[in-house]
Amino acid sequence: MKKTAIVFLRVSKQEQIHQRQVDGVKDYATKHSIEIKEWIKIKVSGSKVKDYKDLILDTAIKHKVDYVMFEEVSRVGRKLNETTDLKEKCHDKGIGLSLIHI
Repeated sequence: MKKTAIVFLRVSKQEQIHQRQVDGVKDYATKHSIEIKEWIKIKVSGSKVKDYKDLILDTAIKHKVDYVMFEEVSRVGRKLNETTDLKEKCHDKGIGLSLIHI
């Protein structure tokens, strides 16, 4: 059975693009038979990612996915406790957190 996921991508500056992250996540998903249900792409400083945790979790629940995928841990936030908090919230809903370092 194919696993499903949503993907959260973040860049810090308005002039940056998400394409490197998109390509890497698509490659990983293909290799591991993961179907991407939705992409969340934002342009915001890592210190403000905490403002998006509810959006990430709500989107994952809406799509009933197995995983929330991130390109790397720094995309989740700058502080370990922010990452841990999101991981716990996902875990409580039966959703895995998948960090892919490309």
